[in-house]
Amino acid sequence: MNACMHRDYQANMPIRLYQFDDYIEVMNAGGLYGEARPENFPSVNDYRNPLVAEAMRVMKYVNKFNRGVTRVQEMLKDNGNPSAEFDVNTITAFRVNIHATNESDLSKGTSQPLSQPPSQSIEEKIVEFCKEPRSGAEIAAHCGFKDIKYFRERYLNPLLGTRIQMTIPDKPTSRNQKYIATTQQD
Repeated sequence: MNACMHRDYQANMPIRLYQFDDYIEVMNAGGLYGEARPENFPSVNDYRNPLVAEAMRVMKYVNKFNRGVTRVQEMLKDNGNPSAEFDVNTITAFRVNIHATNESDLSKGTSQPLSQPPSQSIEEKIVEFCKEPRSGAEIAAHCGFKDIKYFRERYLNPLLGTRIQMTIPDKPTSRNQKYIATTQQD
């Protein structure tokens, strides 16, 4: 989405997505733009294509301006991958490399070294933590997330009705809303 939103549409270079054995590379025409500079990226951004950016936001392809890089880094961390590497020093192109955890993981089809036990997934952490009623903010903090809205959309809402339930289901937006793990019946 960021590659489409921020690319330089006056250039002929297409958006490139390369998949290698140990990393993925995304590259698009146009480097940083406007107020965004290598020394302040990613905390400052600017929109080369404000109409495209606004249209993508309205159509819900992107949820919040200036959140894409942070969101990608959080998702990679959640998946056990190292952070994405952004090459922002080229004037005519923008490159992002996303690496696998390590080469042995690729050949074994896992994102974690086999010498370590698999870590508990975020979903499992939520269910375990919600054995007692917990607020959305408490659950997000327990799982290491600061952006509660993102956490709710990405992790909490998909578990509703199957693994967790609301304590006040008739008032889903209540400030007193809490979540509790559902009891599994055999």
